[in-house]
Amino acid sequence: KIDAIVVSVDYNDFLEITLKNNINLINITVVTSSSDIICQEICKKYGANCIITERMYEDGAIFNKGKAINEGIKSLNNPEWILLLDADIYLLPDFLEVLKQTETPLKNLIVCKRLILDNYELFLEWLDNKDVGRLERAKGFGYFQMFNIKNFPKKSNIFPENSNDASWSDLTFRDSFKDETELNTTVLHLGQTCQNWEGRK
Repeated sequence: KIDAIVVSVDYNDFLEITLKNNINLINITVVTSSSDIICQEICKKYGANCIITERMYEDGAIFNKGKAINEGIKSLNNPEWILLLDADIYLLPDFLEVLKQTETPLKNLIVCKRLILDNYELFLEWLDNKDVGRLERAKGFGYFQMFNIKNFPKKSNIFPENSNDASWSDLTFRDSFKDETELNTTVLHLGQTCQNWEGRK
């Protein structure tokens, strides 16, 4: 049983593409703000759960992504495996098959390499011939982090909430695991990396 959490505020151009694809593979809960009406409409269109919160802006934070993630996790009904995905991550059709064939120890963080497609034109070219993009090895970054809920018994806030923006909390979370398991597949990263840690611009 896999539940994916996607935090998406003003990422609707990406979400329209990724959610349409990814929802066919896994259950997805999207966490957004009350002002992002378009995101809420996209979730309804594709049948994703939608959690509306302003927690990421509490205490004057620019964009505390950790708090938004935890709101998504708390909304899940009896979760087992939780997959944290960015709104610009596109899963390939072999994702579930590769997962079934991979030994995934409960105590490990499950990670995945990514193919970076810097713009929409490259994505369209990938759809046509797949021979584009820059492949980056798995580093356990927040664009794809999968873990078992049993690693966090009785803990209310699973993801770190001590960052004022979205830039470092995923590394803190990654480093809380002793070991990682890398899946033998790739995810697509649509758009440029290391952007919008303080919210979408």
